[in-house]
Amino acid sequence: MEFPSVIAIIEVLLLLDGGTILLLAITPFGEVCEIRLMQRSQPRAQNAGRLVFNDYVIPLRSPEVTQLTCLLRNAIFRPVNFTVPETQEYKIVNYQVSGAKINNALNRPMPEMFRKHCQSIITYVESKEYEQFGQG
Repeated sequence: MEFPSVIAIIEVLLLLDGGTILLLAITPFGEVCEIRLMQRSQPRAQNAGRLVFNDYVIPLRSPEVTQLTCLLRNAIFRPVNFTVPETQEYKIVNYQVSGAKINNALNRPMPEMFRKHCQSIITYVESKEYEQFGQG
């Protein structure tokens, strides 16, 4: 798996499926990419608790985990008015909450909120809980 050298996080979506965090990002070449930390409330669900980059499930204890956490650490936070792609998953808006809506509710600067969610993914992925959860 090859990752971009740098990304700008442009939106955070919190899916109402039990806790999936979805970061929407854009590369310097304008390509949109997704980084997901899948929900952990339903351990038997497919890919529960796993880290996913553009639909690719990152293997536990792989160099890709380190590369992706490094990419997240160095991410730029640039909220924009971005239209979520009309894929099957996004068609039902009741199942997601946009970072912008949460930001308005909390009245915090968006980059700060984006950074907080990004850091929560890094902290979890570097924990023993991540490895234990992934082994199911």
